[in-house]
Amino acid sequence: MNKRVVCIRLPNWPVQRLLLARPALRERPVVLHENVRGAVRVVACSAEAARAGIAAGMTLAEASVLVDEALLHVEPHDPTADHHALETLATECERFSPTVGLEPTDRPECLFLETSSVSRLFGGEATLVERIANHFVQRGLRCHIAMADTLGAAWACCGTLASKSRNRTPNPKASTTIVPPGKMAEALAPLPVEALRLPPPVVGLLGALGIDRIGPLMGLPRDELAARFGPELLRRLHQSLGQIDEPIRSHRRESAAAAEHVFEHPTAHRGAIENNLRRLIDRLADDVASRRHGIARLVCELVFERIESESLARAKAAGPLRLEVGLYRASTSAKDICELAAMQLERHRLASPVATIRVTAVETAPLEYRQIELFADDAHQDVRRLAQLIDRLSGRLGREAVLGVRLAADAQPELAYGYRPLVDGRMKRRNASATSAATADRALPPRPFLLLPRPIALRPMPGGPDGLPGHVEERGHVHRVVRALGPERIETGWWRGRSIGRDYYRVETSRGHWL
Repeated sequence: MNKRVVCIRLPNWPVQRLLLARPALRERPVVLHENVRGAVRVVACSAEAARAGIAAGMTLAEASVLVDEALLHVEPHDPTADHHALETLATECERFSPTVGLEPTDRPECLFLETSSVSRLFGGEATLVERIANHFVQRGLRCHIAMADTLGAAWACCGTLASKSRNRTPNPKASTTIVPPGKMAEALAPLPVEALRLPPPVVGLLGALGIDRIGPLMGLPRDELAARFGPELLRRLHQSLGQIDEPIRSHRRESAAAAEHVFEHPTAHRGAIENNLRRLIDRLADDVASRRHGIARLVCELVFERIESESLARAKAAGPLRLEVGLYRASTSAKDICELAAMQLERHRLASPVATIRVTAVETAPLEYRQIELFADDAHQDVRRLAQLIDRLSGRLGREAVLGVRLAADAQPELAYGYRPLVDGRMKRRNASATSAATADRALPPRPFLLLPRPIALRPMPGGPDGLPGHVEERGHVHRVVRALGPERIETGWWRGRSIGRDYYRVETSRGHWL
């Protein structure tokens, strides 16, 4: 079954939210403002205000002279109220899909619905989209609705509907579109590159090169896109085309597992603090394990006793002592996690007696379940011991001191790798890095295990087939060439500065050595 996603865009959502809550303002020009770098500027305005010449970005003083002050309604923008109202709409949309999420931005104005298996319950995709549109129209809201195979494609098509309706007189009717399954590339091709949710600098650079549509962008070599414009462009393009999964994050977030202990009498005794910390982590690990998850990142806070003393003023200002434990692999072993937390605690001097200990599993990940082996599984034990070693070294030396190698899809061998912390505290980011590394590994030809800091000069001697050298002299030794593979030609792009052009050969000598 193909994945299907519905995107609902609510244009000018801050104003729509305000007019929905206060219908008496519908006939008046409305302006919402906020302080931007010391100036009070317009964030959003109603259609009546726009017709008078008011636009987002102008100062409030400029906007005020365009409309009669007796008619103009001005108030500060409230992003928190916008977000809460959008969450209320998301809850209402659960009648159409069990999975509803908000646009993952600071100021969302879109809802996403996972409809892969529910369309048939409503009589088909067209009927489902029509019922969603009718629901919002009955609420008195304008919206644009698009259905596609991916979240990115649905968002892009919604943006197209919004741009088509821009500069028109708003009406309560909804505009809709449905992209047939498997037709994402055709639907995306005529759209502007902004529809890929790219950062403005990348959009500007593409425009400077004459690439303003997604179609020509899809025709360019993918490795060159990543090298020139960074990984974000390629990630967004692959997400929109369904080559990288982009799940909908439900607006109903499961609360983070947490545990807390309040001392009857605040204490500075290390043994008492560590014993209670161990009990809390035990309880937390059991709670997370009951959800079939393991702890990937844990935060421990020690809240100090409030003592009115001038000598402790600095310690009070610093607030609670915060310890963060990141794990290479998600775990439910309270013993291992306690040892890592204690390792960090011993580095700190307690400013005053501890009144409260609070631990929170800020990131969890599904556990890996394996069938019990009849005989000892040394390979599995080695992986577990390696994870423990990485966790201990990172806890003792710091995350930035324990690094792993990350492959990159780059033709130049000296740029085809990088380093990253093995314990970075972000399980999803680490999984994404592993996926991109595997992709890079498949995209590149075989590479040598050892790259010399300086190349060794080889003097080729003619006499081989197809113009290849018959012999190679290296450090005074002459090697007869039995087989040669290549050339693999490498030329760098103009944006790299100094141009590099190389021909790489893999040469097998009569002694069985490869050069």
